[in-house]
Amino acid sequence: MKYSSLKNKPNVSRTRFSSFSPSMKLDRRGFPHISWFENKNGRNEVKYSFWDGLKWSYLSQSQVYISEEDINYSPSSIVLDSDDNPHIVFSKDMSSGSRLSVAYHDDIWKFNYIDVSYDVGWVGIVHKEQLSGSSSSSSSQDSGDSSYYVIVYDITNLEFKVYSVNNSWNLVGSISESVNSYSSIKITFCDFSIAIAFIEDGYSIKYNFFDTITGLWGFSPFSELTASYAYGDIISMDLVGYNIIPGEGICVGWISSSSSSSYVSSAVCLDTGAVYPTGSSYNLESNPVYFVVSDSDYIVNGYKKIGITISDGGDPVIVCIGLSSKAFYYDGASSWNVDLIDLEASGNGNVFTYLDVEYFSDVKMAFGLDTGDIYYFESTDDEEFQPANPEIFLLNQDYYAYRLTDFENSSGEYILGLYNNFYGGVLRDAKSPLMVASNVDTNVSSSSSSSGD
Repeated sequence: MKYSSLKNKPNVSRTRFSSFSPSMKLDRRGFPHISWFENKNGRNEVKYSFWDGLKWSYLSQSQVYISEEDINYSPSSIVLDSDDNPHIVFSKDMSSGSRLSVAYHDDIWKFNYIDVSYDVGWVGIVHKEQLSGSSSSSSSQDSGDSSYYVIVYDITNLEFKVYSVNNSWNLVGSISESVNSYSSIKITFCDFSIAIAFIEDGYSIKYNFFDTITGLWGFSPFSELTASYAYGDIISMDLVGYNIIPGEGICVGWISSSSSSSYVSSAVCLDTGAVYPTGSSYNLESNPVYFVVSDSDYIVNGYKKIGITISDGGDPVIVCIGLSSKAFYYDGASSWNVDLIDLEASGNGNVFTYLDVEYFSDVKMAFGLDTGDIYYFESTDDEEFQPANPEIFLLNQDYYAYRLTDFENSSGEYILGLYNNFYGGVLRDAKSPLMVASNVDTNVSSSSSSSGD
């Protein structure tokens, strides 16, 4: 197993140097290409790096674009063409409206752009040749369509727009839809359709398909995924597209939470011609992973982010990371196999903010932390993901922490003298003495204590 940090900057203030929204695609060798957005000393930068087999490298320079204006970027911002060349989409605020740009490299970074009169809330890109799963090789790539499709959420007119981008930009579809959580928007390609999904009001998922051949939408308005509001608020959601015969399908996965449990659920094989629940629905896991760690009822959740990809055999793989991290492998029939994942030091006391997963012989992932760091993580050829058996401390705002000794049964012990700042937090693999942060509310000066390990 191996992982690496694209950035390691422990001495730089988070308020001056933060990275967001890693977007990853694998090339034909299975090597990762990752782009991300960075705010550095008041400047906004779009950056890119790739693994060349020996080291992390870049083209000309790591900076793709630098701007003083606000940049809109998402975890769906990179695709690779048939020659493994990156194409990266982003938008920039203008004095009136926005500029949509697709960056590509030709000795230097160049930009295919269009100026629009509306404000952009979200932007992403898909490419017809880049479909997941072994079943996605024939019909889409034989179409002769080399266009990239840029999907934009227009917050001025409250609608999704679809652009076909080759040498020029062509608006090929739009549909009115009110979205209140731009960051939850996910897109994927499946056969000849683009699937779009987002979290509605925190408790349900809406989705739609845009047919790139007919220019028609599958639903008007967006369809609601019925099973998605069965278990409480939705923390995170992802989807992946794959081909079925005939037509197209998506697998949607999400993490829900109730007052006492967290749920990992999925809906497999939704298609344009059928309203859910024609597809199969699975509740993969229900765990009591909420812990009351003080009299003030500070609660820590087990899973934070979810990502979905397609295995070499064409079946969905769902990855959840957080206090506990797991990979769920669909067996192609009716059940899921589960592997625990140990994210090693990258899980210590951190909050996961973004997750992107791909599959090439095994799961590969890129994730972002609230520290501003971005990590790439994969298992090696001869070793599966290392089982996770970390020591976990749940830190709160009071005068003690909760040490979790039995994760499965949610039991442990209280430790006096350990508490965190205003937000609380989690420490994993804490085998050495711990530094106790001052409680913001009580203005207690810093002290230290050993965990006894």
